[in-house]
Amino acid sequence: MFSIEPKDNNVVVYLNKDDPKNNRFIEKIENLDPKPIIKPFPKEVENEIIFNSSTLIEKRQLYLYVVGGSKIAAFFENRVKTCSAGFWVKKDDEDYVATAGHCARNIPPIPTFYLINRNYLIGKMEDYVLERNDVGFISKDGDEITLKPILRNKFYMEPTQYLLYYIVDSSDITSRGIHVCKSGYATGFTCGEVLAFDTVYKFDSGKIVNNAITVQLIGNSGDSGGSLYRYHDGDNPSLFVDAVGLYIGGTFNVGAAEPIDKIFDFGYDLVTLLD
Repeated sequence: MFSIEPKDNNVVVYLNKDDPKNNRFIEKIENLDPKPIIKPFPKEVENEIIFNSSTLIEKRQLYLYVVGGSKIAAFFENRVKTCSAGFWVKKDDEDYVATAGHCARNIPPIPTFYLINRNYLIGKMEDYVLERNDVGFISKDGDEITLKPILRNKFYMEPTQYLLYYIVDSSDITSRGIHVCKSGYATGFTCGEVLAFDTVYKFDSGKIVNNAITVQLIGNSGDSGGSLYRYHDGDNPSLFVDAVGLYIGGTFNVGAAEPIDKIFDFGYDLVTLLD
């Protein structure tokens, strides 16, 4: 993976230097002027190879991964409700997917969510709130899916943008103007700035969410519940990011998000690459 990282003032290449398959490539870039900086992946990342938009191949076995921005769906009667996965979280040593609570609205009695289609069960959303807060937690019940603390993009929105990011921490939004991004299945990775925080956000449905983050970035139907994040090193782009909230909706270019501490308030812990 490549990136242009301001703090290094150079092109940075992330790869496994001990893998013989990379030797020829390393020899070629050693002759470039300026010479790119080679950095190793974290131990867990070295075993992952990107495959399609929401799967990875690891040790010759195919896994369906639920990651930040994955399409999740609940089916009822002849309709389907689609949202985006937010973050992998834990409570009482059990695994859950954090997303928007309104993804469960009008789906009686207890909504069951799947990855992409009915073939890949995630689990039930029994714990969710729709008023004052907008968060929900889907238990991991399916055996054919695996949760990962990463964000994936199904679009190449910018030539410098990565295909995926690794969640290494969480951080709070404490000022306006901070650069943030979201990962949603409908519009992929989109970025913008924080317009306000600790705001009361009212949706067209009349629902009111307290202490929301107002963000200026592109979003659309289906992005609800997606991951809101920022670079771990502030505004310096890198592969490593902090979770800052859950995107919950809005207009095409101005939206609202639940801050990450709402997840903690409900007794859940964020799972990161470093756990």
